Amino acid sequence: MLYSVQVLRALAAVLVVVCHAIHKQGQISGTGATWEFGGSGVDLFFIISGFIMCYVTMNRQVTARGFVKARVLRIVPLYWTLSLVALAVYLVNPAVVNSSGGTTTIVNSFTLIPTGDKFLIQTGWTLSYEFLFYLVFAASLSLPMGRRLAFTCAALLALVAGGVLLSPANPTLKFVTSPLLLEFVMGIAAYLYVREESRPLPLSVALVAGGILALCVMPPANTADARVISYGLPFMMIFAGLVRMELLVRRACETIPGRLATAIGAASYSLYLAHPFALAAAAMIVKRSGIQNYPVLSVVVLVASALVAGYACFSLVEVNLNRWIKSASRKRTARLSETVHEAVKQTKTTRTWPQ
Repeated sequence: MLYSVQVLRALAAVLVVVCHAIHKQGQISGTGATWEFGGSGVDLFFIISGFIMCYVTMNRQVTARGFVKARVLRIVPLYWTLSLVALAVYLVNPAVVNSSGGTTTIVNSFTLIPTGDKFLIQTGWTLSYEFLFYLVFAASLSLPMGRRLAFTCAALLALVAGGVLLSPANPTLKFVTSPLLLEFVMGIAAYLYVREESRPLPLSVALVAGGILALCVMPPANTADARVISYGLPFMMIFAGLVRMELLVRRACETIPGRLATAIGAASYSLYLAHPFALAAAAMIVKRSGIQNYPVLSVVVLVASALVAGYACFSLVEVNLNRWIKSASRKRTARLSETVHEAVKQTKTTRTWPQ
């Protein structure tokens, strides 16, 4: 486990949670308060994905089928489980789901095919980008080791270039050619930086400091291409520098704040998917108690509720789901092995040889 990656996952998840908590506070208080920078956590998540896919597959023989299967089993079970919960709520009270407005699509909420409508879980749109990246990356796994990353980067760059040239109006085509795909390329670039062991420590420190400074001075981003520049590039610098300082981060994670960040990082996927539920429930309590009239306290309560709910979802649902899936996979493999063994045994006993 890379502790630096877990810390950065925690940062990405908390940024998104705080962003949505402030937005929810704006809704229930009538002030319309927002904090758009918090959405940059999504950009960091994309960079992390680009890095991790390289990290877990390089110097390993992985088939495209095995890779996609592993990603589906990792991502889909929890997402579908929570989507079913959201569907039950939607059928009872549609206004509660995606309260910010817009049309909700049920079918595409499960297929993750973007059509411009909202998913049952509002954060699910990012998983559409994740799976597009996984498919492109999977297509590279049949190539020699050295060409995998070049193919993936070239394919993603070609998609983005197509979007720039054609400016498609269709929502699905806009998704397939979005500049946000460049952030996966940034994750791959970060991997290439990190794997070179000769990188001097001062360079990595400078990257982290430069990335933080860039986040402070860059203008707010309201479009996909602006996000890549204002959020993607700085976070790529921070990510590459911090992961290259893994040993220092590991020591820092021995402290109480470090352990807390590591725990949140481990639960980041559950937190990312479950926090809209927690915020919706906590917001009703906040509004009834009048806490929404105290913005800072209200946001703290909302964020704390989301963190607790997210970790509970991780401990009680995600961990057990993954354990059950692994157990079922092992049993299926064992049954298949026994079937093949019996078939071979039967073939040997019934085979007749020519005289």
